[in-house]
Amino acid sequence: MSNQKSFKLEELAKLTDSLVIGDPECVIDNLATISSASESSITFLTNPKYCGDLKNSKACAVLVYESYKEDKDFNYLKSKDPYLAYAILSKLFKEESYNTFPFIDKSAVISKNSVISKNVYIGPHVYIGPNCVIEDNVIINANCSIVENVTISSNTTIHYGSVLGSDGFGFAPSKNGYVKIEQLGGLKIGKNVEIGANCSIDRGALDDTEIHDGVILDNLIHIAHNVVLGENSAIAASCA
Repeated sequence: MSNQKSFKLEELAKLTDSLVIGDPECVIDNLATISSASESSITFLTNPKYCGDLKNSKACAVLVYESYKEDKDFNYLKSKDPYLAYAILSKLFKEESYNTFPFIDKSAVISKNSVISKNVYIGPHVYIGPNCVIEDNVIINANCSIVENVTISSNTTIHYGSVLGSDGFGFAPSKNGYVKIEQLGGLKIGKNVEIGANCSIDRGALDDTEIHDGVILDNLIHIAHNVVLGENSAIAASCA
């Protein structure tokens, strides 16, 4: 990603496959909400209920749907998919990451029976137990536990405090109480997966738990043993 942090509106149009309405030469140096935007901001409007708020905005430009009826008060970027265009803009204006590759914090504990690729980021106080495989360009942020029998494929990010490969919940009742069923399977995580903070994913009882390529999980998600999440699935945490 370029270190450039200011763009002409016409440059942003090319990067987001959008159409400029207004001044293509106006300079944008930040992405902001309608209410907090400054004279050098680009903001976005995808929900009609916020149309009334726009009249008081200081934004230089507004990202909208192609069908939006523009006026002369703003410059506009018209997009077929403004939410996707917003995602692209968010990457342009993101501060540079502090995660450097390769990096393994000295406080990390890694089993000698696990295989770690050379180009990984493993943050402070990460635990990686036995029989794990961590492939290239994986980010495991601070305070995560990769318990055992876990494979994490390339370009996957694990956010803070998540526990992967923990015991599934399996107990057989007996006259003397419950007898624990040992979890003998593993956990396979595909490529380009993003797992939020404080998630818990159990390894399988016999077969593996599987998280396929492109899956995204919100914070505080629990995936039980032997679940299979198909490619590009997304799970968001419920809101109170």
